[in-house]
Amino acid sequence: MRKIEKLGKWVLHELSEDRIGRRLNSCISLHVTQRNKNFLWEIVTGVDSGQPTTSKIHSVHLVGHEECAVL
Repeated sequence: MRKIEKLGKWVLHELSEDRIGRRLNSCISLHVTQRNKNFLWEIVTGVDSGQPTTSKIHSVHLVGHEECAVL
């Protein structure tokens, strides 16, 4: 949990349910956008020739409510 300074003291900062939902939706949107960019990059550069690759496949792991995703 993060802390913010209020009136000269550090206090815990908690997100409302609405803010948690907004943050999650933003993270999911950014993840989908990045996947689409990678997909288009493979098409443009011809990197993916249908051969199996040894690269790791990234997955999203939601971490609590304060962090978005770990790729």
